[in-house]
Amino acid sequence: MQSSPGQRNPSGFSRQASWLATVAGAARPVIRPLPTTIGVLALCASLLVIYATPLGPWVFSDSTEYIVSARNVLSGRGLGLIQASGEFQPIYLHPPLYPLILAGGGFLGIDVAAWARVLNAILFGGTVMLVAGLIHYATKSAWMAIASALTVAINPVMLRLYTGAMPEPVFFVAGLGAMLLLMSYLSLRTPWRLGAAGILSGVAILTRYPGVVFVAVGVLGLALFGNAGLKRRTRDIGLFAVLALLPLVVWQAWLGSQYEVAFGRQWNFETGNLWQGLVPVRIGVTTNVWGWIPYNLSLPPVPYFLKPRLLLLAAGLTVALAAISMTRAGRRDPTPWRMARSPQLLVLSTASAVLNLGILAGAVAYTLPALDLGDIDSRILLPTQIGLMLAAFTVAHLTLRAWPKWSWIRWLESAAAILFLSWYLSQSWEFVADMRQDGAGYTSREWRNSPTLKAIENLPPDLPLISSESAALTFLLDRPAYDIPELVRGEETRPFVRFGDGQDLEERLFREEGAALVFFDLSYGHFFRLYEDETEERLQVLIHGLREHGRYADGAIYFYPSSEE
Repeated sequence: MQSSPGQRNPSGFSRQASWLATVAGAARPVIRPLPTTIGVLALCASLLVIYATPLGPWVFSDSTEYIVSARNVLSGRGLGLIQASGEFQPIYLHPPLYPLILAGGGFLGIDVAAWARVLNAILFGGTVMLVAGLIHYATKSAWMAIASALTVAINPVMLRLYTGAMPEPVFFVAGLGAMLLLMSYLSLRTPWRLGAAGILSGVAILTRYPGVVFVAVGVLGLALFGNAGLKRRTRDIGLFAVLALLPLVVWQAWLGSQYEVAFGRQWNFETGNLWQGLVPVRIGVTTNVWGWIPYNLSLPPVPYFLKPRLLLLAAGLTVALAAISMTRAGRRDPTPWRMARSPQLLVLSTASAVLNLGILAGAVAYTLPALDLGDIDSRILLPTQIGLMLAAFTVAHLTLRAWPKWSWIRWLESAAAILFLSWYLSQSWEFVADMRQDGAGYTSREWRNSPTLKAIENLPPDLPLISSESAALTFLLDRPAYDIPELVRGEETRPFVRFGDGQDLEERLFREEGAALVFFDLSYGHFFRLYEDETEERLQVLIHGLREHGRYADGAIYFYPSSEE
């Protein structure tokens, strides 16, 4: 008997319902709410990087070294740069792994800059998942894991770095991965996790030298929370340290064997008044950390001398809150303190933040040429910010465990999370919109359409060039150029003289060999860092009396005047 159109077929409906139940039952172990949510956030973060970079990742001087070194590997020249003199200079100021990874994409037939863009997108999603994984592993809190993933995905500083051709994406994925593996080893004691943590720490070092912080954090974690027996703990520390540091030792040994290498920074332990020498660190850290306060520009102005004191007070109160919370939470948890995951992450993340500040202070105080205030920016402080962010989420979890009946704590923490996320979102979207429209650095529309660069293409290909933006010429025109000496040295020229009247090699080439001086208007900032209020005077004297070959919308080309002029 055939049923009417409006009547259901019981047997067919049962079969369909049974099939749907079977599919749902099979998918349940795979599609879980938290991993799916984190995965979607990670995918959105990756797509955001792609959306922001249709013109390619931004490129400045450091990025030029990475990309051009990768191109030279692909062309068979080696890992390094062709100098303006024609000599090949192996890469030495930065670790080698990032340009090698870029070259790996080139071996697959992908343009190096395009591969950097794709790699950034993949690694940004990976960073989101690792941060959420660390928070969830330590706290078992789904909403904190999601909040931490969102915080990373729309962090404006993270977005700026993950849209450029820089090594930080590889650095953070390796370092955070090492921390997560180390924490899982502390609980599960499976040797492969310890080995993998050591290897990833080594990857972080070969990407950025401050990766030694992850080695120090790993050693600290094994010493405090590792196996109970001293012998086993010492063995674990030794294995971890060897795996982490061996690549660095091999790389430094290779560098030492290259007679062409002249190291860019040297140690200098004669610093005199150390407190005075750390002025750039104190000012730079205070200014940047104060800038992490949500909507800080809308707050009443605070005198500078109060800012470090208020920040130290906030840090002290947070440490006290963490200590009290751990004590109270520990009374309700039978887990031995050495195995408690929240305190482990709190100690390790806080240590990483403090150690990164220590490395920064050492670089300012004990190296030549020393870092200055202009070098201490949001990029160099991002490892500290991420460490403190992980610590903040852990403290928030501990306070909830310590006072579970105080519901206002959860509401307060939720309000703080919403405040940060709304502030981040407004900044990040503005950056993404600008980046998508105009790009940044040497891949921007401004540089791609530079009239001065077009004029350089009409100069003889063998003509020596000296420029205030030599990296732009190397990246965009494949024409290595000499730098203006005072900008490289970071030292003022006194008394002011025009370019070409000094005795530096570059000035003699300009005066005696007919080299061209290419000056870009964007280079004003480089001179301002040296001369500040005297910048205009210095630039006027720099080009006074030089023969102007051409003036363009974004720069000019000069030659030294002949004796007849």
